[in-house]
Amino acid sequence: MNANWHKTAKLLWIGLSFAIIIFALIYYDSKSQSLLKSECSLLISGVLALLNLPLGIVWFLLISTVGYLLDIAGFHISGSWLVVDAILWGSFLVIGYFQWFKGLPWIIRKWENWKKSK
Repeated sequence: MNANWHKTAKLLWIGLSFAIIIFALIYYDSKSQSLLKSECSLLISGVLALLNLPLGIVWFLLISTVGYLLDIAGFHISGSWLVVDAILWGSFLVIGYFQWFKGLPWIIRKWENWKKSK
């Protein structure tokens, strides 16, 4: 029962992650202004950060800070918004996957072993 629930949660989470990037691809295609594309990028990053709570928020704040500092220093990321969002999406996907499906089960196992040993 527990393994089925874990597999279902994993498939649902991965499905939501892919739905977000598919939404971005469709939405970007309809927007021609750079400002609207950057707003869409921010929206996608925010949704992914919420999907990957709590580490997603930490990662979102970290990449936002680095981006801000690079902007102040005069380094501007140029190129396709889709490439940048694909990289961000991939990083959120990796962080969330390891958080929810590797780290959390490990913590639960450790907790259960600790409770059994008492």
